[in-house]
Amino acid sequence: MGNTFKAIAGGISYVKYYKVSLIKSLLVPFVLLAIITTLAFLPNIDSNSALAIEMLQWLPLTLIAITTHKVILEGPNSVPIWGINRFGAREFRFMGYEVLVVIVALPVLVFYFIPHLGGFLSMTAIAYIIGRLSLVFPSIAIGADVSLKESWVATKNYQLMMIVVVGLFPFLLGLLETLFASLPGMFWIGFVTSTFTTVFVVASLSVAYKIVMESQVVR
Repeated sequence: MGNTFKAIAGGISYVKYYKVSLIKSLLVPFVLLAIITTLAFLPNIDSNSALAIEMLQWLPLTLIAITTHKVILEGPNSVPIWGINRFGAREFRFMGYEVLVVIVALPVLVFYFIPHLGGFLSMTAIAYIIGRLSLVFPSIAIGADVSLKESWVATKNYQLMMIVVVGLFPFLLGLLETLFASLPGMFWIGFVTSTFTTVFVVASLSVAYKIVMESQVVR
């Protein structure tokens, strides 16, 4: 549990310490995300348009994730003052691996059909698989090139930490986000909370990456 607490607390601490740099570097993708989200309130939005909006939201969310990883792992000088605001091979590779990791985890949804415990088992299994593979994301952000296989092997002794960082922690923060979003007139508070959730989870994953990678160097 020590490393698990260290990852969560460390992520929160880093966000607090680098708050000024993060606010500046995440401002552009945050505003872009807000503008795209506003499109969902246009009249006569059909299912295809809603899907297109969700896909567009993925773009600034990717910039937010990569920027946060770089600031936490390499310091605020690793990104421009006003952040990364263009897409290149790194960003598309990051998105591609997100799709790949989800595809790898999908087969465990079969657990969903187990009576009574299916939902819990399937979500836990997904969090386990994604957690074990998720070191690829901070790796891509800083150009360290950790493969899915290497991530799986490296996290062998950190399974609980990865499940909590990738599964339980964002789930608990998501409950707060859902609460705000469901209250009348509080949608945008929920939106801001959602963005903060992303930053805190990504920062915690960055710290988890540091913990795991430093242990590999020691060995």
